[in-house]
Amino acid sequence: MDNQITELDVSLYGWPPSGEFNTQEIPATILEAQADSYNQLFELYGELDD
Repeated sequence: MDNQITELDVSLYGWPPSGEFNTQEIPATILEAQADSYNQLFELYGELDD
C-alpha cells in the first residue's frame, strides 16, 4: 500500500495548543525547533523510502 503525505503542519504550540504567539513575535528559537522537527520527519521519510 502506498501512502502519500499531501499536507504536513508542525505546530509551534505543542500539545495541547496554547496559541500564545502572534505572527510578528515568534522567537527564533521556536522557529528553529519547528525546523528541526520538519528535518527529523524528512530524514525518517528518507530512511523509510523503500
